[in-house]
Amino acid sequence: MKAVDLTKWTAESYDRAQIGALKYKAQEAKWQVSADGKSVTQPMNGQPTFFYSDFNTLGAKISVKVDVETRADDDFIGFALNFKPGDTNNNHADFLLLNWDAEKQREGLKLSRVQGIPSFLDFIKLPEVAKAKTLGSKAWEHKTIYQFEFVCSKTKLQIWVDGNLEFDLDGEFEDGQFACFDCSQQGVIFSDIQADTKIRFIGGGSPINISRNLNFSGGSEYGDGDLRFNLTNGTTNDQLSLTSAANPNAKGAISVDSSGTIFLGNGSGTHRIGSIHNNENGTNGKALTINFSSPLTNGGFETGDLQGWTAFEQNYSTVQNLNGQSIAYDFTNSGGGTGTGSIIVSTPSGTPSYIVSINSQTVKSGNYALRLVSNGGITGPVGSARPSGNGSLHGPYVRSDPFQAFAGDRVTLDFSAQQGSDAYEVFGFLIGAGSNNRIGTGDETRTQLFAKRGDKVPFNSINGTIPADGEYQFEFVCGSYDKTGGLALGASLFVDDVRLVSATLITDAVVQAITDQVTYSNNSQNPQTHTRHLEITRKTAENVTDSTTVDILFTAT
Repeated sequence: MKAVDLTKWTAESYDRAQIGALKYKAQEAKWQVSADGKSVTQPMNGQPTFFYSDFNTLGAKISVKVDVETRADDDFIGFALNFKPGDTNNNHADFLLLNWDAEKQREGLKLSRVQGIPSFLDFIKLPEVAKAKTLGSKAWEHKTIYQFEFVCSKTKLQIWVDGNLEFDLDGEFEDGQFACFDCSQQGVIFSDIQADTKIRFIGGGSPINISRNLNFSGGSEYGDGDLRFNLTNGTTNDQLSLTSAANPNAKGAISVDSSGTIFLGNGSGTHRIGSIHNNENGTNGKALTINFSSPLTNGGFETGDLQGWTAFEQNYSTVQNLNGQSIAYDFTNSGGGTGTGSIIVSTPSGTPSYIVSINSQTVKSGNYALRLVSNGGITGPVGSARPSGNGSLHGPYVRSDPFQAFAGDRVTLDFSAQQGSDAYEVFGFLIGAGSNNRIGTGDETRTQLFAKRGDKVPFNSINGTIPADGEYQFEFVCGSYDKTGGLALGASLFVDDVRLVSATLITDAVVQAITDQVTYSNNSQNPQTHTRHLEITRKTAENVTDSTTVDILFTAT
């Protein structure tokens, strides 16, 4: 175990007036840390008070020495095992307290439960969970050093005093901070505190939380970023999972549904904030990636087919008349420069070819992207090679299944286009449901996400903002522009990573809450027991990344 630095710990006390301690002349507690950070003293005869750690309890092994240097008084000393910052002013607080009393007729070492905000006198009669095996009815003694050791997991709590196992309890234990505790006892010294906070997994055991001494800070925002958990030396039996909070609606609570959509509680409900990556879902040794965006059904086309989309391999002119619309052009790859032109919708000559397919060669991420191909001829106008003033042919097009979005959400996608027989002319639209909030009733609205002609454009991200709560669709149109003036057209449009970014702010605190609910397990009957190295990488909205590694010590059953 490693000595802890007590200068990083935090003091917290109950309000003396609130709990009725002033009536009993309780002084204000004062935690005094030694210059070397190796011991802390509480010299006052004060209210119930805590000095809590900068690490969590579950999965940790902790040792600490405690003694009372004065011979005055004989009240409570002890430790809190799953204390949470702010619990002294939290009406919903619920933590375990190991309290040792030296007062005659109350003496003994007991494990109690603290709920809400007890009164000063309530600490005499806290609900008892268990008594120490040999010290349950014995008072602590002045000027005597006691050595405590704690091992706490999600299902077991063990406490030793001077090498004797005083508590060996099975149950469901919550996580929180470890804290030194004092109540109405002056001159208490806690020293030589050591901790081993590495994560330990017992083969065949229940899943364990991987968060250990991880504190995310920096004031970052993560909208459209991600959080990735990767076992760099994992096996196919290793499993990473994101669990849901007991009360998903609680403010700051994280929950996940069966589709992998992730929600953040706001106190009365939830907001969608992201999703689990389709492929990197934590199963069978794979990484677990949390995307702070929500893909539409098959928004990355990783099913290898058009699931979630409807293809229309036909001319687009019957859907929307784009004739005369301004359009940006870019012909920097073949001459002609950049600028703005006007669309001249032309009449097809012969039978154009409109093809919609799933492509595995030109992709932004993953294995697949959507490809729309337009080929055919037009009757006119006839002209020389020029970036504007010739005719256009539009089709095929696709539409997504309808999806629900909320005001302020951001829609994001990546598109690329390239010429075939001639220049590309491509469009993307966000279709709104209209006044009756139903797609397909004829009053839909269209917001143009992109419109561009040119010779080749690499994948680039396009963003739009949802104007109001409601139902929406995406529509993508491939077309071709007759730049050469020869009346033969052809081009391709590629679309990938169509996603929805929540309007809810994704902060360091949200990243911390998610990490706290990620678990590790192994489903093998004969597991490989080498230490696993879990790399945790976060990517911010500004595409800034950083990583940290957590070791998971593996013990066979």
